[in-house]
Amino acid sequence: KTGDEGSTSLLTGKRVSKADMRLEAYGTLDELNSWLGVLAAEAPDNCFPFLAQIQSELFSMGSYLALEGEANFPMPKLDASLVESLERQIDSWNEQLPELK
Repeated sequence: KTGDEGSTSLLTGKRVSKADMRLEAYGTLDELNSWLGVLAAEAPDNCFPFLAQIQSELFSMGSYLALEGEANFPMPKLDASLVESLERQIDSWNEQLPELK
């Protein structure tokens, strides 16, 4: 074993420094996804209706962050309509909150 000399491979096989900002970004997405998994396991059923979709989108976003150039394999599709659904859900929650003073 020769060691990685501080680098790692992206999806296309290109080597980049482990200090590359994209690695920090998809590490942060993975950590967020982990916390959402904890929330999904602990929250009452149907409390957060979009958790599974959000987690799926975060995995897809991580795939794009790990890509350099064009993929020669199928990449996951991102669902832009999820943003609108989340905004509607947030508006619904806001309507249930008492007015701030």
